[in-house]
Amino acid sequence: MRVAAMVAGLGALLAGQALAQDAPDWVARIRPDHPRVFLNADGLPEVRALAQGPLAEHFAAVKAKVDEREGDLSPEGDWGAHAMCAALVWRVTGDEHYLERARHMLDRSLEHYHGRIAAGRSVNWYSTTRIMALAAFDWIFEEMPEDWREQWGRSMLDHLADVLPGGVPNLGVPEISPVNRSGITTGFYGTPSLMWYAGLAMVGEGIDDERALDYLVRGHDLYVQLLAH
Repeated sequence: MRVAAMVAGLGALLAGQALAQDAPDWVARIRPDHPRVFLNADGLPEVRALAQGPLAEHFAAVKAKVDEREGDLSPEGDWGAHAMCAALVWRVTGDEHYLERARHMLDRSLEHYHGRIAAGRSVNWYSTTRIMALAAFDWIFEEMPEDWREQWGRSMLDHLADVLPGGVPNLGVPEISPVNRSGITTGFYGTPSLMWYAGLAMVGEGIDDERALDYLVRGHDLYVQLLAH
């Protein structure tokens, strides 16, 4: 048992070193802590000050968005936007009730995403709410159990594999809700825009570092191309 664990640990270390060697130089500048998506630890004090000061009215509306659905999550649904709001309320207030709300909404959202794919349907023409779900995942990451982080992260990466170009074919009913796999020339609202956020939230965390790094680099390159478009 001890030998097997040592071998497994050595394998993970070597794999991590190989990934680091293959990664672009800028990847090393990514913070090891969380949050990383839209927010970081250095900026959180200013966010709290704004939420409790000049933007208090706006923050109250965000909190109300979460509170109005208290105990009222449908059997399935895309709760990415609400999860992000709940995670923000937790970050500002420290109230762990909202931390658990964000986690629960993320779980329900992921069930919904996989359920839609299993039914041959797309989740949404736009990727916005799934970007928000990834942000919420990142914002609560350090407070969550390691097994939950790994399970949710891998499952979300599996969802991306389904909906990105080259994923599940003929997904979505064209006249109702086809999957949007479009790129930078049509507004970049489709599933390729998810790669950057998934990679940023998960790279270096042992969830699936190879896939996270691949999405991070490909997503980065697409956003750079978008700026030049």
